[in-house]
Amino acid sequence: MFRINPSWRAAAHQWKSAVFIVSLMLIASLVSIEGWFHPGIMHDYYNGVISALFDNIPLTKMLIDQGGHDYGVLAFAVGVGGSITNFGSSAAIALWADFPEARKFGAWIPWGLLVLVIFTISYFGMVAIVDYHPTLEGVSEFAG
Repeated sequence: MFRINPSWRAAAHQWKSAVFIVSLMLIASLVSIEGWFHPGIMHDYYNGVISALFDNIPLTKMLIDQGGHDYGVLAFAVGVGGSITNFGSSAAIALWADFPEARKFGAWIPWGLLVLVIFTISYFGMVAIVDYHPTLEGVSEFAG
């Protein structure tokens, strides 16, 4: 029989990161999506850039609840765009406990600008090649 032996010592070091991520999700659940960007190619790009400043997990949940997005394009936008800064990426937040130097925002700026350029080129390249197919649920509530 397969048995998992958790490393409680390692888990004890991760509690600050866990509290931070849960707090971000709690705060995001309080944000209203009314008046948020209407679904579309440019707005999904903007959401990708915003995900660098706002944790991409709750942002993606809010946008899925909003409806009307091409979910493949949206997932790419918030996933890659979230890596522009270290606090927009859940993976980077998870590394903070083991690598305190990763918390230094200034050290990420040169790399973040490079990621922004790569994200912009790859996003618009993808949209030029792949058809944008938004879903229709939820659009009527938010269309102005």
